[in-house]
Amino acid sequence: MYEFEIASFLRKTVASFQSGRVHIIGKEVEWCLDIVDGRLLFAAHSLQYLNALETALPSLGFEAALSVYWRLIRSDLYKRQSGDRGLESLNWTGKVVGALIRYGALTSEQAESTLAMLAEDAAESLLGLDAATVAWHPLPQDLWHATTHGVDILPLTDRLSARLKTWQSVCDRIVSPHQRPYCENPDDLYRSVSQGVMSHQMLTALTRLMQGASIRQLAQAVKQDETKLAKLLYPYIRHRVIKLWPPVQPLDRLPWIPQAEPSVVASGVTGRQADVVTSNPVGSAAGSSATSATTNGLMTNRSQPVGSGVVADHGPSSDKGGTLNTSGSNGLDKSSSAASDSRYLIVCIDDSQAMLEQIDSYLDSERFELKPIIDPVASVSRICAMKPDLVLMDVSMPSINGNSLCQILKRSYMFKDVPIIMISSNASPLNKATAESSGATDYLEKPFSKVQLLKVLETYLEIQHYP
Repeated sequence: MYEFEIASFLRKTVASFQSGRVHIIGKEVEWCLDIVDGRLLFAAHSLQYLNALETALPSLGFEAALSVYWRLIRSDLYKRQSGDRGLESLNWTGKVVGALIRYGALTSEQAESTLAMLAEDAAESLLGLDAATVAWHPLPQDLWHATTHGVDILPLTDRLSARLKTWQSVCDRIVSPHQRPYCENPDDLYRSVSQGVMSHQMLTALTRLMQGASIRQLAQAVKQDETKLAKLLYPYIRHRVIKLWPPVQPLDRLPWIPQAEPSVVASGVTGRQADVVTSNPVGSAAGSSATSATTNGLMTNRSQPVGSGVVADHGPSSDKGGTLNTSGSNGLDKSSSAASDSRYLIVCIDDSQAMLEQIDSYLDSERFELKPIIDPVASVSRICAMKPDLVLMDVSMPSINGNSLCQILKRSYMFKDVPIIMISSNASPLNKATAESSGATDYLEKPFSKVQLLKVLETYLEIQHYP
């Protein structure tokens, strides 16, 4: 492996008139770039399959394509396995977008816009890569995107360089757009913060959106550029009004944003830092533990290089059986781990307004915050950004079957440990088995009483007996 810098690499590629498929192999992540005549036709990294299309399509206004996308990724032909490696697997997003054209879910122009967004995302993720193995291959002949215009490389390198400078202005605290901000104490939002420009009302509204969402997901939710949002959050993070959890695994494997110059923190450790809360790793591979030092809220990893996957607490999550994990060393007790306002966030997905209102009437607003979703297809990006403590989901909905949506959510790393309770008026053994095979945690039969609903919440949120 040798030193690697993406902007320099792209400029040299344009200057040399080199074209083809580039395979870039980092320590834990791989990239694929298709380059022709100074244009980037396609780019992807090995973790983009997790949720890149599920967020890119809604952000571009192509939500209608999601239902076809979900059907595709459940089929054997387009199913992506987490262990897949190599160039063929890296072309997965290109294959899926091409299929969306063939099935009429996207026009050629919409597909090209989608690939361009994914390509810039993949290229930006290379900014922090400091060493890699690079191999050039001939461009495959059967690529549908070989005839697209793609992204002009020289303007792209200018944009990447500008974004890097913006990130570097905050990277003594923020080292990845996948870090997850949270507010440990809502009273801190009233504090006066030097260079902080957000009002208390704006801060409160933003912290209520956090719920374990990353900076990138928050930016998508509020329709803001993620670098601008990071700069807005930075003063509050620096003064510890807002704190950061590390990226959710496996996104913590992506390279961290590089500092302009090496810096020495108070502990005397040289390198990049993140304002995160550390704890013992859960479920990590044997032999992968790291020695870390926490000084004034800065976590510096001494045994692993930047971007190699910091072993750290991953925020409010669930262990086996879906119970809320409150035992980490992050200083949060049960009352503050669920949400910034000490309430449990319940997402209820149901096309019936009457059912949503009934469930809302059953829940004490001081203990629970209910987020109703009537159209899950149109709101998928919101659902992914919320990071709820529990999901209640109707089985029969006109836009998508609840079991199918449950299967999709459970395939996402964000919903791996979130209890999903299916609701249906048909509690036959077959329907229950179908829900279980889709990844549902439990099954609630209609009509149900307040007592029955609260019993489910008590079971999966480990709430003390509700009077």
